[in-house]
Amino acid sequence: MEHITYIDRGKRKVMTVDEFMALDVSSDSDDGLDFDDFSDEDPTINPKDLEFSDSDSQPETTVKKVKNSSSIIEKQVHPSIAEAGQPTSSNTSQPTESNINQPTSSNKKTDTGKCQILWKKQSTKFSGEPFLFTGHNALPQSILQLSTPYQFFKYFFTDEIVSKIADETNLYSTQKNPNKPVDCIVYDIHKFIGICILSSLAPPTCVRDLWNDVYGIDLVKETMSQRHFEKLHSSLHFNDNAKTPDHQSPDHDKLYKIRPILDYLNQRCLSVPMSERLSIDEQMCATKARHHMKMYMKDKPHKWGYKLYVLSGDIGFTHKFEIYSGQENDPKFRRDGEPDIGASGNVVIRLSREIPRNQNYKLYFDRYYSSLNLSVYLFQQGIQCVGTIQRNRIPNCKFRNDQELKKEPRGFSEEFFTNFESVGISTVLYKDNSNVAFLSTFVGEMPNSEVRRFDRKKKQHIMFSPLGAEAPPRELETFRFRYPGGQRVLCTSGSVTYSSRSSVRPRRSFDCHPGYFVCNSSKICVEQRFICDDYKDCEDGSDEWNCIKVWFRKFKAGNFDIEDEPRSGRPTKVDCEELKQMIDQDRNVSTRTIALELDVCQKIIVNTLKHINVTFKFNRWVPHELTAEDKGKRKSACLALLRDQKKEKILDIIVTCYEKWV
Repeated sequence: MEHITYIDRGKRKVMTVDEFMALDVSSDSDDGLDFDDFSDEDPTINPKDLEFSDSDSQPETTVKKVKNSSSIIEKQVHPSIAEAGQPTSSNTSQPTESNINQPTSSNKKTDTGKCQILWKKQSTKFSGEPFLFTGHNALPQSILQLSTPYQFFKYFFTDEIVSKIADETNLYSTQKNPNKPVDCIVYDIHKFIGICILSSLAPPTCVRDLWNDVYGIDLVKETMSQRHFEKLHSSLHFNDNAKTPDHQSPDHDKLYKIRPILDYLNQRCLSVPMSERLSIDEQMCATKARHHMKMYMKDKPHKWGYKLYVLSGDIGFTHKFEIYSGQENDPKFRRDGEPDIGASGNVVIRLSREIPRNQNYKLYFDRYYSSLNLSVYLFQQGIQCVGTIQRNRIPNCKFRNDQELKKEPRGFSEEFFTNFESVGISTVLYKDNSNVAFLSTFVGEMPNSEVRRFDRKKKQHIMFSPLGAEAPPRELETFRFRYPGGQRVLCTSGSVTYSSRSSVRPRRSFDCHPGYFVCNSSKICVEQRFICDDYKDCEDGSDEWNCIKVWFRKFKAGNFDIEDEPRSGRPTKVDCEELKQMIDQDRNVSTRTIALELDVCQKIIVNTLKHINVTFKFNRWVPHELTAEDKGKRKSACLALLRDQKKEKILDIIVTCYEKWV
């Protein structure tokens, strides 16, 4: 058997002796040195500097540069050397199976970890005409003429989309049961949406409570019958089920059933001119439905729901959104010429497609999306960006570590600048309550800004001047306090939406538009307690908790009648004076006997006796309060027990072996 020896240098591909000897390596090196690139006598090559990742297995030539004091050594290594077992020129590449279906170079994901990025510590000022906003954000007259809420609603829900909903609803009802179609018209869809919006202001426990004879809403009853509403609710559709793509099909879309509505709403939202400052973040559509796309996000006002990626302005208006479905990184959602920079970065690329190019719009996002490749792409499209970033996404940047930053005062910051792919990028590390890193293409550390901070030692807020040692960089204040709060505005503005969540779950709230009814579980309890306190002396026994719950629902619906309707069954109230007289006549009577005589439930008798402080002891009903004689007996018994404790015990006596009696 032929003896085989392996040569390994750093992380290079392993080659046999025959493969190594077949290489075209002359005595004179191509770079002019007196030794070969693979020679052990080379004192300049550090094996740790020669790094190769799994992507080196592709048939592309990997170029690695190693610097020394006199020259730059450049070596080309082709990965097919270790696979073919024969000499292969570094300038040729054989077509393999791995590169047949590869996308073009414009769609490939750039690996910034391989790039030799040089960061220079400096304070950079971005100013001048290249960074001035040149777009137009004035509202058109068609929007300025809208004055009523119904007109704003009609601007987004036009007759075109409502007619589409009515047609698809009729089609689905016919497919489901041809004998009983819904026969829905556009006016029915308007009424259905109106009932949904109205019910979201004061959500009932059950939808049918809207048509209740006692605490129902007359406006809902006059608008649509309960049966017709439920038929529409069960048949409501937005797309043709018969044309749903198969799960194995490349055109499969998890949001196919609502895709027409999503596309149309995005189209109407994009018709509103964008402001200069835009932000991208996640938004939760709260729900308690059971669905595989429901997610949990602990940092959001609504923890459970469907996650949406939202592009919004600095005033909170949504210009574009998409629902997270797990298909965000699918190539079919990527257009020609758009790079693949990861799932999070691709979200920003899709949402920023309609942002006007080369007009210096400012885009803000957090560290989930930020990367060098994304910043370069946006800058090349004429969009400036800024956002927090994870430090492992900025390679070779020599920021101080957390241990070193602990020694620095609050407000310390440092900036590094680089020119990556002909794009100037600034990254700033700032120490506040925590260490925050920022990446931007239009703003840097200078100039500083004046901010308000709380001093724990002085127990008061302090304003830091621009020249102070703890003045934060402008980049931080621009990101945190001014513009990127579009999604936060959406979360707290109190937009009125129809929610399918049930009020029986604890810790839920309904934040409605100012002027409408606002309530949550804690406020409901407070209101019910107020009702109990106000009506606790009512003769009809209305202080019971279940009765108060019914009253509270009536009061929300505008019915302030506190009289209970007559109903069948045993009475739920007992006259306390009559009960006391029965006990005084016979102290040995049982609760069962009393319940049979008064024709009430035995449990009601027990609860009433507890209410009047009467209990059953020694086969007799006696009050809880002790008489003077009973108090004296108990006092004497306690004193006797205390005296017994002072007597000399047998274990306290020293016993010897000579004593017979102790």
